[in-house]
Amino acid sequence: MDYDRVIEECPELKRWQFSVAALLWLPTLSGGLNIMAYTFAGYVPKHRCALPCEDNTTRNDASMDWFEAIADTDLKTECNSYAFKSDSIIGGGCDVDMFNTSRIVPCESYVYDQSVFRETLVTEYDLVCSEKWKKGLIGVMYMIGLFIGSYIIGFISDRYGRKIAMMGSLVLLALGGSLAGVMPYYSLYVSCYVVAAIAGYGTYVAPFLMTVEIMENDKKTLLSMMVNFPFVIGEALMCLIAWGTRNSGYRTMHLVGYIPLLGMLPLWFIIPESPRWLLAKGRVEEARNAIKRGARLTGVEVSDELLTDSSSPSKAKNIASESETLVKNNEINEIKPKKEVSFFDIVKSRTLLPRLLANYINWAVITLCYYGLTMNSINLAGDIFVNTLLGVLIEAPGYLIALLTMDRFGRKPILVLCQLVAGCACIGAGFVPTSMPVLMTVLSCIGKLGSSAAFSLIYLYSAEMFPTAVRNTALGTCSMVARVGGFMAPFIASLGSSEDSRYLPFLIFGISTLMGGSTAILLPETLGTHLPETIEDAEKLCTNKSNKKAFGCC
Repeated sequence: MDYDRVIEECPELKRWQFSVAALLWLPTLSGGLNIMAYTFAGYVPKHRCALPCEDNTTRNDASMDWFEAIADTDLKTECNSYAFKSDSIIGGGCDVDMFNTSRIVPCESYVYDQSVFRETLVTEYDLVCSEKWKKGLIGVMYMIGLFIGSYIIGFISDRYGRKIAMMGSLVLLALGGSLAGVMPYYSLYVSCYVVAAIAGYGTYVAPFLMTVEIMENDKKTLLSMMVNFPFVIGEALMCLIAWGTRNSGYRTMHLVGYIPLLGMLPLWFIIPESPRWLLAKGRVEEARNAIKRGARLTGVEVSDELLTDSSSPSKAKNIASESETLVKNNEINEIKPKKEVSFFDIVKSRTLLPRLLANYINWAVITLCYYGLTMNSINLAGDIFVNTLLGVLIEAPGYLIALLTMDRFGRKPILVLCQLVAGCACIGAGFVPTSMPVLMTVLSCIGKLGSSAAFSLIYLYSAEMFPTAVRNTALGTCSMVARVGGFMAPFIASLGSSEDSRYLPFLIFGISTLMGGSTAILLPETLGTHLPETIEDAEKLCTNKSNKKAFGCC
């Protein structure tokens, strides 16, 4: 059976296709929920040392203005205090004479500001000062979870089906995320969040593959970009959940955000398995039944002759591998290159090796800037919920800009321009004084706009400049290198939690993004070219007229 011919002969089935694609937005948005959970749970409020002489009225006051008034400039009251004299009487309030101002000691415990959140992961486990690295470690473990998920979920999806991978990931995400909210220890929270990250990868990739495979081939590029929009919806939804549970704490936020995902389980009985995957696996009867069911739901008559046609027996088997090249976080998978061409042929090529290295740099810095700005949005001055929501919603026009311009002006100029805009905006935000928080937020959003557009474009662009036999392998290595940026993002973003270093993450994001944009100038333009089939085809991309006029090409 030829799936494409069935769709061509029965255009009325498009209503069924688009209905399934719309339903697949539901599990996709859960991935957005997942990344924002860490952003809010890891919020670092204002804090100071808890003093032995304090009573209950001052224990909840994080400002301690009277103490700062006698502190010299060398005393960082967030992490240090003057030594408490051993002969001082505990109780009855504090007095300056109770402290040895010539001796500075680290805090033994802390008092946290509760005006934004009653409780966060940071306040629960004192993840500040010398323990600050533990907060960044959670973000790193999240990225490791995505990395692991790319292999596990990819294997399950190819071996047992897209539908099983999607629904299994959805259940695992709901359980991992909600259990993280009730874990009594830091290590158990991290473990549950890693599980949620692994599953979160599956709730994006499996629905994406199903969407791409159920639609016509000429819709693949459009859908590979459109799938980012439900992810934005999920991020925005978690912002609203965090705002609604701010007086209850991060545990409630986890439960409210993740448990309702189990309400999507009825999708198992509504959404069909990918017909293309079924055909690729030789399960023709199941593919036929899935199409018949869709035809009944839309009131379309599909002839048995059309469903039994076998004029293109090998065509279906090629569809799955084609769609893999469009996956956002595509890793090295089970598709093996032809024996006569290997990844080492790219490394040995004087033209393709610089191109591969330029891609590595771009993938790493785009990932660093995208995730870094997402995690850093909570450190901006002003209302953290408004700032974070703006940083999330600005992604949508970024994706739309890339979608509308890449086929008109080309991949290369748009990628370079987006990184130039993101880099300049971030550097500008780094030099904005703290007395102008609105301007800093605006520049941060502009940076996020550029990085989001570049993030959505780089996957498709890279796929178009490497030969077919090693395309998936090349993209897989690019995605692995991108994790380097992902691992660094949470640690760099955590540097902005202190008011005196709020500028530092912006400068790092901005400089690295400008560096990536400068290397993108060397990449070939692929608009209007055929996908290269061989090493020679890929090398000849630089000989096209559009690339001869460019600054450089590799």
